[in-house]
Amino acid sequence: MNNHADRLVNLINQLNLNTRSFAITCGFSQPTTIYSIIKNNSKLTKNTIDKICNRFPQVNRDWLLTGFGTMFYNTDNTLDDLTVTAKQVLDKLEPILKVNFNDLVNQINEIHKKIHSIEYITTIDYINNKKKKKNNI
Repeated sequence: MNNHADRLVNLINQLNLNTRSFAITCGFSQPTTIYSIIKNNSKLTKNTIDKICNRFPQVNRDWLLTGFGTMFYNTDNTLDDLTVTAKQVLDKLEPILKVNFNDLVNQINEIHKKIHSIEYITTIDYINNKKKKKNNI
């Protein structure tokens, strides 16, 4: 990895993010800065490196600047990476929530049908009782 852009692309891939989500996660309002670095093979500015390292403290600043050393400070694979973005959490929860949400919608629809059936039966009973009373009087 001879240049900043290559290291940045590698880092984004290792974090399982896309360029846009990486930029937003690092605190950029738009991903333009990150796209520009990658497209133009630009050097990372101190501000950009600070944002990346502040958001991802496991990233080795020296590696990001020079390419020497390891990408992450902690290369022990037995430890879990506890840095999780909100998007990563939502991406994991989305299928679960969709399934549960769809189940709830189905249950609500079934309850709605039962309520309508009860209302229908109650209305029929009311009408029949009213007819009986009218005929008896």
